[in-house]
Amino acid sequence: MCDTLVAVKSATVDGSIIFGKNSDREPGEAQVVEHLPSRTYPPYSRLRCTFIEIEQAARSNEIIISRPFWMWGAEMGANEHGLVIGKEAVFTKLPVRDLGLTGMDLLRLALKELSPHQRLSS
Repeated sequence: MCDTLVAVKSATVDGSIIFGKNSDREPGEAQVVEHLPSRTYPPYSRLRCTFIEIEQAARSNEIIISRPFWMWGAEMGANEHGLVIGKEAVFTKLPVRDLGLTGMDLLRLALKELSPHQRLSS
């Protein structure tokens, strides 16, 4: 299991916010740390995620992510607007299928596409 911590402004001497997270992946599984600059994309561009392809947003944010080497999505990361997200494992008895977007895909998409004035819908 992974651990995540956030120290808010009132908890630090200098008023900074601190984010920390460890990985809950298999011990031998390599993590890739990537810096991806912001980009603009032509209309109707497609984006290949872990298992499916979706419509690409017109612009992407600059991001830094950590992800399993075999997966498109990210376990943790930050974007140019100061948004920081870390994934937590959810244990379920439902069968796992290689369909749709993974939780890590959603994390990377949020970092890549959200601005400070947007929010994820539930």
